[in-house]
Amino acid sequence: MSHSFTKTSSQTISYPHQNIYDGFGSYLTISVWLKLPSWNQGSGVISKRSNADDTISYALNLDNFFGPSVYLIVGDGSGGIYCTYRVNATNFPTGKWVNIVAIYDGTQPASNRIKIYLDGVLQTTIVGTDSSVLMTNVNFQLYLGRDHEAGTFYLNGSMAEVGIWARALGLTDVRAIARGFHPDMINRSALRFYSSLLGNRTYDAKNFFLPSSISSVPSTDHPKVINRLSPSSNVFFAGGEFAGPTDTPSYVGRYCHGVRMYINRSEESILQIKT
Repeated sequence: MSHSFTKTSSQTISYPHQNIYDGFGSYLTISVWLKLPSWNQGSGVISKRSNADDTISYALNLDNFFGPSVYLIVGDGSGGIYCTYRVNATNFPTGKWVNIVAIYDGTQPASNRIKIYLDGVLQTTIVGTDSSVLMTNVNFQLYLGRDHEAGTFYLNGSMAEVGIWARALGLTDVRAIARGFHPDMINRSALRFYSSLLGNRTYDAKNFFLPSSISSVPSTDHPKVINRLSPSSNVFFAGGEFAGPTDTPSYVGRYCHGVRMYINRSEESILQIKT
């Protein structure tokens, strides 16, 4: 299960401001899984933004003004300093789960300051307004499925496994997320927000903050994720219906086909196991 957002019904999830949700300085990573029935024009995905005048900490949006595009916008909250970057999403697949990871590193030159990945593949970035921004704490709500507090650009589609980090994640972590690792398994010390949106699990699972409002609804779908073998283990399993720590003796005599084992997020082998 994930959460489904309907644009015409203005569905969203909002979380009250917490200081840990912004004030990141020069670094930011946002990861989210989306499943879109069709391409959306003017759809907010994740935002900590007060209004359309770029009084903003950060926002990840979908737009169609220059053709299908994924936007990352980062600001200092004053409305005077911000940058916008986008990638062309003409080939963004619809009807299937897609992982988006958007990374901001304000210490880098403009050409390398923001990176946007689709399913672990780096996209060509088109620089809009550019500045090296220092993100400060701003008293804006955190929204999923909406562009900003006064905006009407709502998401049309399903969303799951949202993570926000006060860090510019590296390529190894980006690819691990695209393979299905939960955000709370990736650089957890820098993770500032995580919600699986798995059924009714809309709370911030890292900090246990609850949403202030929910109008989206649980759906019957969720991207495939990788299960940790044990809470302190670096060994993971993926792909098999009966793989991982949930196996019980009732599964004796059944097979796990195509199970993949990961050690330190590297795929080691493909197994066929009879339990």
